[in-house]
Order: sequence, then C-alpha cells, then structure tokens
Amino acid sequence: EAPTSTADARRRADWPEWQAAQDRHMDKLHKYQVYSEHWFTAEEIEEMGINVIKGRWVYTFKANEFDDRVEEAGGGAPLPNARIAAKGFMQKRGIDFGAIWSPTMETGSWRALEALAVKHGYPTMQGDVSAAFYQSVPEFLQYMEPATGYQEREDGRRLVWRLEKSMPGLRDASLNWSKKFRSVLKEMQFAPCPLDPCLYYKQDMLGWAALVIHVDDIMLTGSDLPYLHEVCQGINRSVPLSFKEG
Repeated sequence: EAPTSTADARRRADWPEWQAAQDRHMDKLHKYQVYSEHWFTAEEIEEMGINVIKGRWVYTFKANEFDDRVEEAGGGAPLPNARIAAKGFMQKRGIDFGAIWSPTMETGSWRALEALAVKHGYPTMQGDVSAAFYQSVPEFLQYMEPATGYQEREDGRRLVWRLEKSMPGLRDASLNWSKKFRSVLKEMQFAPCPLDPCLYYKQDMLGWAALVIHVDDIMLTGSDLPYLHEVCQGINRSVPLSFKEG
C-alpha cells in the first residue's frame, strides 16, 4: 500500500523510492514553471493581505509507469508516484479564487461518438493531456506554502510559492484548465455543441472531426485518420497530448 502521509513514507524501508518520486514531481513543476519563489516576513504577508494556503503530498502507485529494473524479467512493477495537492478549502473567495464551476461531459456524448464511428466505419483516436492543470494560468494571485521537505526559512522570512499555473486541489483549477483547452480548440476553429460544452466539432475542405473531453481524456472521430492525426498534432502544439489510434 502507498503511504498515507509524508511522515508515514519516511518511516518505511522504501522511503528512498518515495523521495525519488517527490524529486521527479518537483522536476515536473519546474519544467512547467508552475510556481515562482518569493520570500516574505509574517508582517509583509499580513500587510499585503496574502492568503498562503498549504498543500500535501499524495502518494500512489502509478499504474502506467514501470520499473526498468524488472523489465528484463518479463514484467513491470508499478513505480511509486508522488504529487502535491493544494488544500483548496483554505482558499478565500474574492482573494484567491472566484468562480469554480466548470463544464462536465455528458456521458451520452462519448457513447454517441463511439456509436457514430462504429455505424459508419469512421476512425477513432484516444488522447491524454499530460499535466493538464499545469497548462492553465489562474485568474487570481495564489500563494502556497512549499510542500513538506522543501520549506525554507531565513532571517525571519519564509519561502512562499506564487502559483503561476493551476495546482490540483485548488477550487478553480478545473475551470482554469477548461478555459485553456477551450481557447486551444477555438484557435483551431472547433465549435462547442450547444447541448454539451465538452463536445466539439470542426469541418473544413479537408475533412471533419468531432471530439469529446473528460478532464484530460479525449476521444476523437472524424472523416479519415490523417485528418485526426492533424487535429491531434495541432492540439499537441499548445498542450502536451499523447494519442493513439482506436
């Protein structure tokens, strides 16, 4: 079983593996420039009216990542995975978040596209956006205490992260990502369905494509496979998208 807290992880014999997982996650945060570092005293934080929320490490086993050490034995062991989740319940409306509602896919939309593809023999593709929330920018100034193991204090000041990208756990993270992806599709001339804002359609002289998105999972169908590949590559130029046929 995965650790339930950082203290639990540190007591385990396999702590070095979980620590390595934390380091990999920090590398990802740096890659996507999720935060910038700032130093404040307690007085400065109070004077500026900053709401510094906390976060926590969440530990799991990543099912789709495998340990190379056992690959030669003909199998793979799920890798320990660690990520930081913000404690969104500490946010204050009007200070570091506003609206939080984001559209949710209608289950029937996914089924309808699958049925359409099967009936007419249209090709389909599956896509997954990597680190989706880290692709969107928050509308409010948001500050967060560094995760356990990365906190620093010096001369009466403490290190605080200003979030430049949305963080999982924030109350408005889903909305920010939804707006980001909608802007990407709008630039590609996709139009949303009036009955389902997570279903999009595009048609031009080269072909047509329809896609539905559920958080960071995408399903597409369209006139032909080369056109779908072009659509996926277009999305990938704005947000990191891995995709496969079928």
